[in-house]
Amino acid sequence: MIKKTEEKGALNWIINGSGFVCEISLVALVLMVGFEVLSRNLFGLSFSGVEILSGYVLVLLTFLGGSVALRAGSVYRMQFVEGNFHPFLASILAILVHLVAIIFLSLIVYYSSKLVLSSFARGVTSQANASIKLWWLQVVIPVGCSTMIMILISGLIKKSQLVKARLLGKRRLSEDAKK
Repeated sequence: MIKKTEEKGALNWIINGSGFVCEISLVALVLMVGFEVLSRNLFGLSFSGVEILSGYVLVLLTFLGGSVALRAGSVYRMQFVEGNFHPFLASILAILVHLVAIIFLSLIVYYSSKLVLSSFARGVTSQANASIKLWWLQVVIPVGCSTMIMILISGLIKKSQLVKARLLGKRRLSEDAKK
């Protein structure tokens, strides 16, 4: 079960909602694949489209789950590098990493939004089931990446405030030493 944040605000509401959708999607994925495996092995039957639908659920889990993991701090970090730097330099490195990630995710949002709009305009449907419109599955990509961008901006602000506080603290120490 995904830990819900108790903080208030729209971002936390979105993250908690994403976590709930991920939980339901993961259960659905396990059930779909489990029934597919059992039906193939026991009855020689295969459900059409399970592979494609499973892929859709994996995309959903990747992009919505990414924002949940990012908020929880459960993402890959290079602690070896951070641990060998002075705390001030580690903070500067974290700010740079946040900026690069924001730029990268912004590109994904831009191009995936164009894909969603194109799929919507052309009425593109799923290969597995012609009644499934792809745009509402594809919209998960820009939504998930936008949520990750908001989380990264929040982290960037916090890191910047820490760097600013350290710089101001050093100035005050040097000013006190001069007196």
